[in-house]
Amino acid sequence: MTTPAGETWRVRRLWVPRMRGETLWSRAWRRIRPTGRRVIEATDAGPYRHTWRVVGWRASGEKVDEIADLLAHGHPLPAGHDTGLRPGHEAPEDAGS
Repeated sequence: MTTPAGETWRVRRLWVPRMRGETLWSRAWRRIRPTGRRVIEATDAGPYRHTWRVVGWRASGEKVDEIADLLAHGHPLPAGHDTGLRPGHEAPEDAGS
């Protein structure tokens, strides 16, 4: 999607499996009810990605819609996200150094 300033963003929902100790109970529970966290990722042309951790499929879909709507209307990203480098990208060098 494109912001009013002409920036192109991609907002998507990712599924991240929970990593925990393997026990007989966790193995049985996984068969009964798949567990996982939803991660919402927003990226632009820059080297950084912004991620939000959301519990629940419905809540993650609503968060994707909220972020896309904010960006489409030129608002800043909502609070509560982690910022990190995208895979295969390097941090830009400081202009002052």
